[in-house]
Amino acid sequence: MAVEIKEKTSDGRIRIKGTLQPGQKTTASFGFGSKAVLVNLGQREAKVDVNISGGAGLGMGYAPAQPSRLAASPPRLFGSDLSPASANDWRGTLTYRDYGTGKSVRLNTAMRGQMPRADQLILAFDYEEPNKSHVFGADTLAVGSDGTRLRWDGTDFVVIARQRLPDQTLRLVLEGQGRDDDQPATIRKTLTLSPRQFTLQKEVRYESGTAFFQRHQYQFAR
Repeated sequence: MAVEIKEKTSDGRIRIKGTLQPGQKTTASFGFGSKAVLVNLGQREAKVDVNISGGAGLGMGYAPAQPSRLAASPPRLFGSDLSPASANDWRGTLTYRDYGTGKSVRLNTAMRGQMPRADQLILAFDYEEPNKSHVFGADTLAVGSDGTRLRWDGTDFVVIARQRLPDQTLRLVLEGQGRDDDQPATIRKTLTLSPRQFTLQKEVRYESGTAFFQRHQYQFAR
């Protein structure tokens, strides 16, 4: 059975940390005064092996699910939130950490966005290599039916945060389980989008690690 990991902060807010599918492993950290909440998403008993570490006063207990409190307004994404990316004239850069050397590489990049459906966004990229040749790629984003999840090129992400900022800017934080450099990892994507600016940061935390590091970042303007 799938198990959802949540953090209940000291002020009562609920934050979704991620979802564990059968056989998966992950590492989650929680703030001072917070509670870790594991929610069985299935109808049958779920078995979870948990290793817990922390300072003095750390405790553990069991409580039956309280849907009315735990399900309080999770952040939700709407297809219309992504519509500002649907333009043909984005220009900017991709900065990424090279898998082989670990060095930072920057490429001039152009992007076109289109929405063939109200819940789907396709991003087409044109990368200019250092030798002036061009490489092309595309990402497909599909918003889940309830808005709490987003499928990004075959990887399912949970909407961790959705925040409206000044100047018609939206900030989204997504997390999902995937692979990076042929290793199982938690993937975090932070998207900041406005009618004139588009920034996308990808961070990775390996199953064997404890901290996220930046894999790449797109920065566009139009």
